[in-house]
Amino acid sequence: MGKLQKDVRVDQVLKEAIIMPAQTDLAGSATLTEVVTAHNALLQKLRDAGLMEE
Repeated sequence: MGKLQKDVRVDQVLKEAIIMPAQTDLAGSATLTEVVTAHNALLQKLRDAGLMEE
């Protein structure tokens, strides 16, 4: 759980809304193409979750 979720000043509904599912770490040997692909996938997940405008 992140710092924001532990902060008692933040509303519980907001805390639940901003929790993102765990993301897989990239291997240290990831290629640039794999990094860009993973980055774009993460951006899409943020958009799909309504945490980022399109």
